Amino acid sequence: MTDSPLSDLETTDAAPPASNWRPTALSIAVVLCCTAILGGLLTGATQLWNAVLPAAGGAALLAGAISLAAATAYRPLSRFVAACLLLPASAGVVAGLGYVFAKQLGGTYPVGSVFVVVSLTAAGFGAAAAVRDTLESDALESALALATVASIPPTFAFVPLAIVRVFEEFSATLYVPVLVPDPVPAAAFPGALVGGVLRFLVAPAHEGPHLFSFALVCYLAVIGLETVLRTYPVADLVRPNNPEAADRVLDPLKRGLTAATTLGTLVVFILGILFIAPRGFEMLPATILDPVTTLAGVDILRVVLFLGGVVGILLGIGSWGLRRFYDVSKDELGTSTPSLVAGSAVVIGAFTLHEPVLAALLDAVLDVLPAAYAGDVQTQADAVMAFYGSEVVVLGLCAGLLFVAAVAFAVLYGVVNIGVMTDRAAGAAVAGAGLFVASAVAATVGAGTTLVLAGLVGGLTVRDAGTHGVTLGHEIGRLGETRRAELVHLAVTAVVGVVAAIAAVGLADFLGRIPALDGSGLSLALGGAVLGVLFFVVALR
Repeated sequence: MTDSPLSDLETTDAAPPASNWRPTALSIAVVLCCTAILGGLLTGATQLWNAVLPAAGGAALLAGAISLAAATAYRPLSRFVAACLLLPASAGVVAGLGYVFAKQLGGTYPVGSVFVVVSLTAAGFGAAAAVRDTLESDALESALALATVASIPPTFAFVPLAIVRVFEEFSATLYVPVLVPDPVPAAAFPGALVGGVLRFLVAPAHEGPHLFSFALVCYLAVIGLETVLRTYPVADLVRPNNPEAADRVLDPLKRGLTAATTLGTLVVFILGILFIAPRGFEMLPATILDPVTTLAGVDILRVVLFLGGVVGILLGIGSWGLRRFYDVSKDELGTSTPSLVAGSAVVIGAFTLHEPVLAALLDAVLDVLPAAYAGDVQTQADAVMAFYGSEVVVLGLCAGLLFVAAVAFAVLYGVVNIGVMTDRAAGAAVAGAGLFVASAVAATVGAGTTLVLAGLVGGLTVRDAGTHGVTLGHEIGRLGETRRAELVHLAVTAVVGVVAAIAAVGLADFLGRIPALDGSGLSLALGGAVLGVLFFVVALR
């Protein structure tokens, strides 16, 4: 018996790959080409290459990082590459925007140039994100987690080093009341502080009752015992043949320890206030104060409680860590480790290349700044580098740039989740809006009327083509035949856009010929353009 051929109505169990449901190839090409061509023409007309190229390039890298962070294939490698892209991406955006702001501050660029650069940066970001339609909640959440984890190593390296520099400069000696009563050199302060805490808990020698430190030790012991009982199979160890009988004893003990932990938090808080307040313990009645003070003075009891609590907590943490290590899936392992590796590489690079990087960065900043500000910036930069050291400064800059990426992802994630921007064709919408705003403002920076109108129509075309491509990709798939429908839709969109632009120009020219409206050419042109855009949007509906 042979299998009969499948008819046209029959289906198979083979499903199209996940990549089939992405935006169509033609729509992606339209979005990328229109954004690149119109963005390049607008940049050339406004002479803003030095600002737009790094900013838009960095924004495109950020979009690529989002896409890689959400990728499921080769997940560890994808997340590592995404984490590595964050630093150059943020640096490009900050450099481009900083350049145009500095030039505008010095009077070289008009105010409108800032809006053009910001808008074209958004357009580049949106066009790159439209390739895989990655501006959605899950992808942004993954990118936010990736950027947050990647920023941990440089931040944790920068903060202690910066604090040490401050201590070394401003405090020849340091002290803390009760814990480190005698001033010690700053270099010896961490060790003295740890020793002071241990003495305060185990063998206090300060004046007054030692009830607060005794309460802390008891609280630590309760937490340690509760941790052991809840993380280890104590019943099976105590009564291996009858663990149920042991549970009948241990369960009330666990509940009692939980209640003691909750109540202990309040007791420690109250005793802490009494310890800080002058003669605070005198408010306690002698019938309670005297026996508790005597008990708190037994040093061996303190040592036993302290060691028991510390050992219990460490055992609990170790048990949790082992169970977490063996229970974790490959996907979970691939989530944070690549980001930490990339962040650690940033720290190593900062310590290795800090001098040439900082010298090149300072030279670039001084070249951009107006002469009136360059001298002050040079003086302040030299003082900062002399105070902290070039390696600490570079670490701080790297941590700040990674923080900028994390904040950008957090803002996008919030915008998508609260509904300000939907996650359906959001990339094309951002690209189209960026082109539209850049074109509208470019007229004030030297762009011609034809290019401005082309940019306005192109921005709306990019938005419409991207949305249509996403819809077809989700409903039909990239394996389906959609090219003819897309070409027809694109042709109609282009025709309607050109007609709307011609109508806007004609209306503005006609109204400008009316004597009563003479001198209002700019307002009339803007009104005509807005009216033409409204016609265009209505036609697209």
